[in-house]
Amino acid sequence: MVTLHLKQIDVPPGQRVLFHNVSWQEYEAILEELGENRTCRLAYSQGSLEIMSPLPEHEIAKVLIGDFIKMLLDEFMLPKLMISKSVPFQVRQWFRPSRLKTSNSCGV
Repeated sequence: MVTLHLKQIDVPPGQRVLFHNVSWQEYEAILEELGENRTCRLAYSQGSLEIMSPLPEHEIAKVLIGDFIKMLLDEFMLPKLMISKSVPFQVRQWFRPSRLKTSNSCGV
């Protein structure tokens, strides 16, 4: 078995890395180690972990859409959801993407 440290993995923008046979506990430990200020995105489903580094233009679109939703919530006086991007869904059955999709280079 080969062991790599997360800091040794570099995912260039627009690329992804897929790991198999990852436990939910390992996924949560990875999220904790990477913290909230990571540039990469993670997706976990049934033992598969995908780490991707989005292209800068996707990040710009994400911010614009998020700002638009915040404006709508303010306009209609709806409560905002305070969800951290690094908090995994605790109910694993809810997070079953049909297909995993995996700024700067993502130094994991």
